[in-house]
Amino acid sequence: MHIPSLFNNANPGAPRWAVPVLDPIETRDVSESIVMFVCSHPMTQVTVQWGSGVIVAALEDSMWIVSAAHLFTDWMNSAERASSSPPGDSDAASRLQQYLERDVFRVVVNFDYPIGRRSCKLEAVSLSRNANAADVALLRVRYPPLASSRHVSVLPLDLETFPGWAPVVIAGYSGAEAHAGHDDHRWQGYGEGSTRDLYCRVGHVAERISEFGGVHAPMYGISIPSLPGMSGGPVILDRNFIDEVVRVLPRPTRFPLAVVGIISRDGSKAELPDSCRDGETWASPISHVLDLSVAEGWSLRDAILRGKIRAYGATAVSRES
Repeated sequence: MHIPSLFNNANPGAPRWAVPVLDPIETRDVSESIVMFVCSHPMTQVTVQWGSGVIVAALEDSMWIVSAAHLFTDWMNSAERASSSPPGDSDAASRLQQYLERDVFRVVVNFDYPIGRRSCKLEAVSLSRNANAADVALLRVRYPPLASSRHVSVLPLDLETFPGWAPVVIAGYSGAEAHAGHDDHRWQGYGEGSTRDLYCRVGHVAERISEFGGVHAPMYGISIPSLPGMSGGPVILDRNFIDEVVRVLPRPTRFPLAVVGIISRDGSKAELPDSCRDGETWASPISHVLDLSVAEGWSLRDAILRGKIRAYGATAVSRES
């Protein structure tokens, strides 16, 4: 990945964010691992692109995707306010599962050749028990006909700490036309495999705070403006850039791009720290997802320990952490 010169104390005239240049392998990995969610708008009933997510596991029977919890709770709350029927006494997860059974949300995935872009069924969503604990969600998504794990690209997780000067990339869809064909699972938007609506922007984590906007969990304040629809997309770290700065001798093998966080909220409607005044995005560290589960008896942390999900930072995912 080529990262243009960015703002720092030694280069105060540089921009706070820019568009990175990815090599062909990075382009494939990012474009095929990031998904978009499509649904009927809860108020207008018009089909819209609702948010983004990232594939972190391609198992034998399903894909596991990480996204932002508020995408689903906000839709559900708006739908219930617009409906004449009250939500009932069940918790948010139970109510949300009822909407999933009605096939309210679809997940658009870029599969490898020859499958192409397809609309997939969202089978299960796991949220934190406390809605204010973290803005993250773990999803289980079914493969469409003819697709399998060998057609899927995933991004590994990076649970190690990283320095504040290390550039990070936010990525997600914005402005996609939403015309999903449910019957044949084909995406009837800009054409199969199209990524014209996938945006990548690079900048820095300007501040790390203990809580923000009602979310009582650590979050990253990132000096990059996000676009509508990018919520739920990944915050990506290129650890090779850190190696080039801190290592005397080059590493024999290179790290793949990895997920360190999930885009939560555009900060344009909220007060941002001074160091993030030109950027407008808050993100949740990827560690918030570790104890969520969409498979009976094991969590994402368990999947990492069983070797089903690639992750850096073995101590960060141990059962004692």
